Amino acid sequence: MRLIDDYEVKAEAYLYWIKSSKMKDISTDGYVGVTCDIRKRLSSHVHNLRNKKRNRYYHNGFVKRFHEGDLEMVIVNWRQH
Repeated sequence: MRLIDDYEVKAEAYLYWIKSSKMKDISTDGYVGVTCDIRKRLSSHVHNLRNKKRNRYYHNGFVKRFHEGDLEMVIVNWRQH
């Protein structure tokens, strides 16, 4: 999974969207989340998707797309300090 629109902005919070290349609608496709540390959260998602005991919390199609290399994490918005 790769981070798209890799902002170097120090932010209080980030709104992010994990999606495949075919997903177009943030309100119905993929996964939307909020975090204070975007790099740590990306690392956590990657770790969990690689771990068979933890990836059961993700939709099967999501795990499949991860292993195919077709997921990206897009920063949608952020809130600065």
